[in-house]
Amino acid sequence: MVEIGTWLSLVATAFGIIGAMAGAISWLSKKSEDRMGRAIKDALTPLTNQISNLNNNLNESKEDRKNIHLELEEHDDCIKDHDKRITVLEKYR
Repeated sequence: MVEIGTWLSLVATAFGIIGAMAGAISWLSKKSEDRMGRAIKDALTPLTNQISNLNNNLNESKEDRKNIHLELEEHDDCIKDHDKRITVLEKYR
């Protein structure tokens, strides 16, 4: 029969090995998470910059479109004025 002291030392050794393995796995997973986190951050930074640039371009485009519509309205008014003048001139012919 196995002595109790030997049995306890065997159980303690098993728990020690399991604890050491759990610690190593935890450390490795944390290290890989840190690496993956950095890799994701490095990949997302250029995308974030591009999205910011696209938003700026979109805002500029909206402003340009407003200005173009204002100019178009001015041209429409000018064309209407010319039509009125032509109509008046044709009446006096």
